[in-house]
Amino acid sequence: MSTPEGLLAPEPDKTYPALTVTAILVTHDGARWLPEVVAAISSQTRPANQVVVADTGSLDSSRQLISNSGLPLIELERERGFGEAVAIAVETLPEIGFKSDGGVSGDGSDEWLWLLHDDCAPAPGALAALLEAVSERW
Repeated sequence: MSTPEGLLAPEPDKTYPALTVTAILVTHDGARWLPEVVAAISSQTRPANQVVVADTGSLDSSRQLISNSGLPLIELERERGFGEAVAIAVETLPEIGFKSDGGVSGDGSDEWLWLLHDDCAPAPGALAALLEAVSERW
C-alpha cells in the first residue's frame, strides 16, 4: 500500500500480526471524499495488509484519483451495488494468510475484510480498535 504523495505514514502498529486484513473500498462518484478517505486508510496505526478499490461506474474523477493513488482498482458497471462490488472484489483477492510466527498459513482462517465506502474516513486507530474488539471475543 502506498502513502499519498506528501503524506507521512505513522509508524506501523504491530498489533495482531497473526491477522491478515484486506480493506475493500467501494466508490461511486466519491471524488469529493476520496483524497481524505485514501489518506485515512494509508494513515492507520495498524495498516491493512492489502487494499483494493471497487468503483461502481463513477462519472466523476473517482477512478482517476484512485489510479493516481496507486491502489488496485476494479472497474465495475454503474448499476452494481455495494454488496455486489464487495463480492466481486473478494473474488479477485489472492489467497493469503499469515501465521503468528510470520509464516504463511494459506488456510485463510486468520483473514479479515474491512469494508469501507468512499464517504467514510476512519480515524488513525480505527482498524487497530476493530481488531482489538474482535480479538477479545475470538
